[in-house]
Amino acid sequence: MRTGIAGRRAAVYLILDHDWHMEEMYESFPVQAFAERVLALSANLDDDGTVPVIFSSGREPFLEEIRLDNYRGRIGQFHTQFD
Repeated sequence: MRTGIAGRRAAVYLILDHDWHMEEMYESFPVQAFAERVLALSANLDDDGTVPVIFSSGREPFLEEIRLDNYRGRIGQFHTQFD
């Protein structure tokens, strides 16, 4: 019996905390770098090459997505758009 995830597909989502204490992490790019790693994972696991990004802050969540063709700087753009 074989086990493992080889050949399997899974949806990949990125849920980010958007509270005030995360401000520096959005501005200094570690959140963008993390999102890029999640997108790389998605490119190997997901079937559509996109990652839905959900910003959660205690109010209505904000939903966007990143793709292989538009990921550069997108997290910072979403961060300022959500404010």
